[in-house]
Amino acid sequence: MFSGMLFIFAPLVVGYLIPISRAALLEKINQSTSYLIYVILLLMGLSLAALDNLSSNLQSIL
Repeated sequence: MFSGMLFIFAPLVVGYLIPISRAALLEKINQSTSYLIYVILLLMGLSLAALDNLSSNLQSIL
């Protein structure tokens, strides 16, 4: 569990401590972050689509 939290918070701390003043580099970082979020959402959607009993689980939740 600690390694997972470290995996999440280490880039956050590093990004806070290293200032970026070049606008082109900052734009490239923002664009790549957006692409990574789309990839993560795609993978989450694929893993949900692979569940066999998704509809019955959703009905029990709602």
